[in-house]
Amino acid sequence: MLSKKYRLSSTDIEHIKEHSSRAHSPFFTILYKKNNKEFPRIAVIISKKISKKAVRRNAIRRLLKAKLKEKIDSLPNQDYVVIVKTGTEIHEKAAEELINLITTCR
Repeated sequence: MLSKKYRLSSTDIEHIKEHSSRAHSPFFTILYKKNNKEFPRIAVIISKKISKKAVRRNAIRRLLKAKLKEKIDSLPNQDYVVIVKTGTEIHEKAAEELINLITTCR
């Protein structure tokens, strides 16, 4: 689990949705925006279209956040909203792709 300082609030997420740049991959859409903090902040959004079961959505969220936590010190100081695309099966390789996509967001 990411510590509280690395998480985005719901008001921050709404602001980023309106005023951000985007990066796309087959599995994810990433919204990103510079922040004036000393560290990156992250949110992961998973629609009910991915899975109707909260247990499955939370498992995906935990997998992605665990990968992000490993690399959080090397990420640029930006706010990131990761939106998981529908119709994709999230696995370890997709989580690695997320890290590669985030590092290209400048």
